[in-house]
Amino acid sequence: MFEADPEQRLAPARRTGPVPVPVPSVRQAGRQAGRQAGRTSTGLDRPAHDDALPSLHPFASHLERDLDAVVAGLTLPWDSGVVERHVNWIKMLKRQVFGRASFALLRRRVLLYS
Repeated sequence: MFEADPEQRLAPARRTGPVPVPVPSVRQAGRQAGRQAGRTSTGLDRPAHDDALPSLHPFASHLERDLDAVVAGLTLPWDSGVVERHVNWIKMLKRQVFGRASFALLRRRVLLYS
């Protein structure tokens, strides 16, 4: 099933050419955000814009638009874990009755199990 030689398994991937990996830029941005925790100029967007990977440019643009929220998410001690758990739990209840029940039944199930 599989060749014993790992080189043979990797040969098709190597024929396509090198794939640029953005890990150093992303790690650098994370370290910089950690060092500058809460400062106004984080520079989170610069590594992605300076990088030769155009696929990171839209991501960096979105970071720029909501940079305050990104900095707060990286530096403040709070998280949205409890809210996310409840949202996922409600989605699970909704999937269980998908196409077979109305909103009234879903509401009743949420209230009964809360």
